[in-house]
Amino acid sequence: MFSYYTGARRGEILDLRWSNVNLKQRMITLLPDQTKEALPKKIPLHLDAMKILERLNRLRSLKYDQVFMIDGRPINEESLKNCWPRAMKKLNWPRPRPRFHDLRGSFRTNCRRSAMNPEITEQILGHAGRMRSVQERYGFVSERELIDQIDKLSWDHGESQIVVAGKG
Repeated sequence: MFSYYTGARRGEILDLRWSNVNLKQRMITLLPDQTKEALPKKIPLHLDAMKILERLNRLRSLKYDQVFMIDGRPINEESLKNCWPRAMKKLNWPRPRPRFHDLRGSFRTNCRRSAMNPEITEQILGHAGRMRSVQERYGFVSERELIDQIDKLSWDHGESQIVVAGKG
């Protein structure tokens, strides 16, 4: 659910620390070593994502800085190896079943359907490797703009909630 509401990559979620999260400002700040593109990144928190973090914060371990845990221990790639396929099977999701990464595509689709500024969508997703326009290179997006845009995001567009890559 957190990836669906933020567009965050699995690795960004696995490595997310409470020191990256500012609940008061509703913002996650990732450092270059925490992103695929090796650049700092800000992820604004929609109110639905805030609910997840607020609940986790109440259960927070003082022993670890990691946000997402299983049975009081930090999660890693291995601990999630079979969770997604088991969840899809338990939900009896028809084939093709979505992959975890499809949640990012769903986030992007919801941003477009909600008329979010495409430049802000790309900044949230962290697509720094592609060619950028002059406006994108020199236009500064403030944290306030990120929050304003994420607050306009809608999840219910009358069609499937998770967009499966390669499916019509």
